[in-house]
Amino acid sequence: MAVQILVPWPLSGQPGTRLILLRAESVFGEGKGLEIVPTGPKRLRPQDQPKRPSKQVRGYDYQWEKIRKHKLGLNPLCEFGFDCCTGWAEHVHHEIKLRNGGTHDLSNLKSTCSKCHHKYHADKK
Repeated sequence: MAVQILVPWPLSGQPGTRLILLRAESVFGEGKGLEIVPTGPKRLRPQDQPKRPSKQVRGYDYQWEKIRKHKLGLNPLCEFGFDCCTGWAEHVHHEIKLRNGGTHDLSNLKSTCSKCHHKYHADKK
């Protein structure tokens, strides 16, 4: 009898933990033993952490999409210009985050390429 169970790996349960599928041909060791099959990039969410609110609830609604397109039209080139810069802006960054009282005002926004945007947030951590 084959048994399949999903378990967190590594067993530490730290953020970034992945789910793996364990398949066993026999629970009592008769047969092939355990086979570990990765299930993909799923990450475990701590049970006590609430799900992230929708983008509309966080302030990224239809109006934001219009403002974003307008900003990219005004500044189509990356305004960060790190060493990894690709030149063309794809993202719009809020200097002061919405959750910290920032707004969608053009003076609070910067056009940025995806590499510079990722580097900026990675360096802030």
